[in-house]
Amino acid sequence: MSDGMEDAMIDSAIDANVDAPTAETALATPLGAPATQPLDVLGLRDARAADPEGSRIELEVNFRSLGWVAFTATASDTLPHARDVWTRLAAGEADAVMPYEAPLAPPLPVPTTVSFRQLILGLLGSGFLTAEQALAAAETRARPAQLEAIVATLPDDAALAARITWATMSEARRSDPLVTALITAGHATAAQVDELFRRAAGL
Repeated sequence: MSDGMEDAMIDSAIDANVDAPTAETALATPLGAPATQPLDVLGLRDARAADPEGSRIELEVNFRSLGWVAFTATASDTLPHARDVWTRLAAGEADAVMPYEAPLAPPLPVPTTVSFRQLILGLLGSGFLTAEQALAAAETRARPAQLEAIVATLPDDAALAARITWATMSEARRSDPLVTALITAGHATAAQVDELFRRAAGL
């Protein structure tokens, strides 16, 4: 065997002996901490339950080798540092664990149209119309004074179209210029009008 081949075999044996434990240590070492530095827990803060049962706690942990990092602790953790975190949580070292907060449900979609009846009831429920005005609008299509004041701010052609729309509509469109004028005049925000249409659709 040549000296060159013998040297290559020795180098390969050294590489194998070094790589195997290094890879094993890397798999067993969470959070990217150097294997030579212990994951000693120095402090806990900002703990909050991550599920209704409180079986998972999200918090920040101060590790000696890493500083403050985000961490999720569970009662079933088996790694020593993770069990230490859970034990300290149980002992109250993170002060009070904030209760679980369910994520907010996304808002319902905004209906593109509601019936005239639903519109009147929605405006009544929002306080835009009085009971007397709502009844008059339903019976005779009378325009309440506050609506007429908004219409009067529109250009002549748009004002005429708005009055005709109110008198003849079977349904109200969210995109109608009259609704836009209500927002522009400052009587409601776009979000409030969206909510009006959502509520009116269920009436």
